[in-house]
Amino acid sequence: MNTLVIDMPDLQTIRQRYASTFITFIFWIFWFYLWLPLISLIAWVLGIDLLYDRMVVRGGYEAFIATLPAYTLVVVAIGALLIIWGIYNMQRFRGHERRTHVHPVDNSTIANYFIVDPARLGEWQQAKNLVIHLDELGMIRSVEQRTLTQQTGDATT
Repeated sequence: MNTLVIDMPDLQTIRQRYASTFITFIFWIFWFYLWLPLISLIAWVLGIDLLYDRMVVRGGYEAFIATLPAYTLVVVAIGALLIIWGIYNMQRFRGHERRTHVHPVDNSTIANYFIVDPARLGEWQQAKNLVIHLDELGMIRSVEQRTLTQQTGDATT
């Protein structure tokens, strides 16, 4: 059976991804619009009418509209700086992997760290269910092998 494109977004075209994002955005706006009556009711109950008074009655929206271009310019400048910084870092670190690989840890290292017998550690790794009790320092105090049908007793100890 073929997998659906929606299950594999990497198979979608750029146009499909933008269309999906745009439709999702429109429905989020609609969802918030549906919540407006409840938000207005809560604001009315709490006596929050200061915003309406300042912005609508006293004409504060005019000052907001007057400062909007400056705010927009600042947001665009910050966005442009972030894009330039990202491009600079892409060019600077292209082909250079700075992350180090985690080396596998063998059983003897684990046994030495937790101060347990390596043979017992191997047994514990083969077990299906274990209850491990730790001390205050995070070291292994005791280990119990259990089956699924056994009661766990106090699971917090």
